[in-house]
Amino acid sequence: MRRWAVVAATTALVPLIGSCVGPSVPVEPVEHRVAVPASIDRTGRTDVHDTLKEFLAHVPNGSTVVFPARARYRVERTMWFRDRHDLTFEGNGATIFATTTGVYDRSHVFFLRGRNITVRNLVVRGAHRNGGTSEGAYVPALEAQHGFRFEGTQHVLLDGVTVTDVYGDFVYVGKDFETKEWSQHVVVRRSTFARNGRQGISVTAGRYVTIEQNHISETRRATIDLEPNTRSWGAEYIRITDNTIGPGRLFFLAAHGEGPVNNVTVSGNVLRGHLLNIDVVAPAGTRRSDWVIVGNRSDKPARQRAIRLIGVDNVTIRDNKQHVSRIGEPGIVLWGGCRYVVSRNDLRHGTVSMAEARCA
Repeated sequence: MRRWAVVAATTALVPLIGSCVGPSVPVEPVEHRVAVPASIDRTGRTDVHDTLKEFLAHVPNGSTVVFPARARYRVERTMWFRDRHDLTFEGNGATIFATTTGVYDRSHVFFLRGRNITVRNLVVRGAHRNGGTSEGAYVPALEAQHGFRFEGTQHVLLDGVTVTDVYGDFVYVGKDFETKEWSQHVVVRRSTFARNGRQGISVTAGRYVTIEQNHISETRRATIDLEPNTRSWGAEYIRITDNTIGPGRLFFLAAHGEGPVNNVTVSGNVLRGHLLNIDVVAPAGTRRSDWVIVGNRSDKPARQRAIRLIGVDNVTIRDNKQHVSRIGEPGIVLWGGCRYVVSRNDLRHGTVSMAEARCA
């Protein structure tokens, strides 16, 4: 087995002068910066899955992995990390890409459990040649090929990454099936996502998830999907703010599924060529709560209702722009919940339809 050398940048020791010992000088912790070695093909000509995986397996927790600027790594299987912690990946614009169709669940970068994971400026490109909004972009046999996949991972930052041409979601946030733990404290910011086969960003089991200042376009299904698969899954304390949303085939935000989807803020998003269509439906016999939809605007007129929340309590919808072209057509529908605040929305010809449930 090949052994990889790990080089650490250390801090210098401060000598003692004379016999007097002054106040202690704080010493910054050692930072392990580990460069991806030149022996791993960075031209994209060969599949480097095995050698890159072996190298990364020998990088100790607490390290920063530094990719060469604009390198290209062909990786035809999942780059898989299990129970890793305190790792930073500085991509420097390097690309991890696949050229073959692959299997159903070939997520390109997959973190199972673990904590304190940061990925910056890394590009992930899938093998989907027809990704986007067309009918054929959704391929059920390959729908779990996500760009980044997190299951039961705690404290994650994706910053300035790019994901394109994947058969699945750009980013998937879910639970660990062994421990049943949800992913928590996940931030996706200042990143670019384009052309895929399923949802844009999915949260099936996550708390404290922030999606901010991203550009997301050409999604085959919902741009943001908060969809717990069962009652023990859920999405709570979700912030979707200040994103630029391009064309997408289905909803801007969908929240169906079986579990709780509560404490959700959707604010300051700009939709270009996409409706501000948000659809939230609580499971039968349950209620969802605490949704704030404020200051979003779309430049695409709707022919029918855009925002619908069914069975949701404590809802605020204000200062949004979503023109409805048909006179009298509801632009906002709120049914079966309690405590609605709706004001200063620019719906043009649209109306608001509200039917509150009996509230305590």
